[in-house]
Amino acid sequence: MTNSHVWEYGFVVKGRAFSSRARRKTKDRYKDKIRKSAQKVLPPTPTKEPVVLRLYYYHWGRHQIDHDNLSGVISDALKGLAYEDDSQVIDSQTILVNMNGSYWLADPPEELLDHLERPGEGVVIIISPVRAIRAPWLERR
Repeated sequence: MTNSHVWEYGFVVKGRAFSSRARRKTKDRYKDKIRKSAQKVLPPTPTKEPVVLRLYYYHWGRHQIDHDNLSGVISDALKGLAYEDDSQVIDSQTILVNMNGSYWLADPPEELLDHLERPGEGVVIIISPVRAIRAPWLERR
């Protein structure tokens, strides 16, 4: 991607999420699942640009997961696929949502709406270049 293009990629990893504290085999299987979902939407070459990573984990409250540990395993899984190195992730947001509650969604991403039409546990992952967050003080010139 060149700096003149604004892009954004989003996808859903269905099922229970696992953190970086999970057993090695469990964590490795989860990373593979993330990569398989990502490969369906990402371009063949990882970006060299700094990125923003947004994660929305929808669950039924059956287990607790730490947002830092969840974002760590997802960020690591996307290294070499979405971006060259996870040091390019300059901002991230992880939202854990217990689906037993009631929520109002303001301008939700399309990937999230698609996922919520067929409810179940899963993580909606959105990868954007820095300029896609519409913060003029962060844009490169």
